[in-house]
Amino acid sequence: MLETFFKLGFHHLTEAGAWDHQLFLATIALAYAPVQWRKWIALASAFALGHTAAIAAATLDWVPQGMSWVEPAIAGSIVVLALLDLYLLFLDPLRRGKSSFFLLLGLILAFGFVHGLGFGSAFVPLIATEEGTLRILTMFASFTLGVEVAQLLILGVFWIVAFLLFDLLQIYPLLIRKVLLVCIALTGAWICFGALG
Repeated sequence: MLETFFKLGFHHLTEAGAWDHQLFLATIALAYAPVQWRKWIALASAFALGHTAAIAAATLDWVPQGMSWVEPAIAGSIVVLALLDLYLLFLDPLRRGKSSFFLLLGLILAFGFVHGLGFGSAFVPLIATEEGTLRILTMFASFTLGVEVAQLLILGVFWIVAFLLFDLLQIYPLLIRKVLLVCIALTGAWICFGALG
């Protein structure tokens, strides 16, 4: 059973329909240069924590299910994070300031909660509440571990590409990061308006 929840968490981020998580992770990766990969991992872990907290809240019936605003908010979170990253890159291209990191950390934790609400209603039927608190917590831990492993693999691919382009080949690293963030923001906005329509 625990292996099932690990796989569920892993595939939740790696399947073709997981564009929202993948774009969100790309935005995290573009926030900092490859040499600052530890910050990538910290931000992605905050996202996973918020994501799992939302699923737990939905499972325990602490939040309503099937909220219509969640899907547009997920796309909107990608837009906000991409634009914030872009703004911070203009202010501090080397991203040495600690205050912006903690701002991103808190925001990504909150956005992870929103993304988790989108999956919470699908997760609830998989857990029988009569299984007991310890069993349910173990299932959540397995799911979160699957999400975290998937995130690390995706970030690993992003790191290799970023290292080759930005560090080895030195192909306009700052410009390309800014252009990609604009593209991600536009994609998120397009998806957000589509979800509202």
